[in-house]
Amino acid sequence: MNIMSLILYFLHYKRKEEIINVRKKVKIIIDSSSDLTFDEIEKYNVDVIPLTINIDGNEYDYRTISNDEYIERMRTATSYSTSQPAIGKFLEAL
Repeated sequence: MNIMSLILYFLHYKRKEEIINVRKKVKIIIDSSSDLTFDEIEKYNVDVIPLTINIDGNEYDYRTISNDEYIERMRTATSYSTSQPAIGKFLEAL
C-alpha cells in the first residue's frame, strides 16, 4: 500500500487519533532552495538542509543570507556558485 492509499484509508475509515499517529511518522525534508519562509518552515515542522552558496569566496546558506541579499550580491559578484547538499545531510535529518 503506497502512502497516498494509506492516507486515504485513514481519512475514510479510521479515527482522528490514528490519522495523527500516521502524521507523526511522516517527515518533510527539503533543501533551502525551496523558497519557504521561516514562518512556514516552523508552522509545518519542515526540516531544511542548507544549500551552500559561494559568492566571491564567501560561503552562505539560507540562515546567513536573505533571498533579496543573495540576488543583489549575485548581480554584483565577480564569482558565485551553489552546491547541492550532501546526501548524508538528508540521512542525518531522518
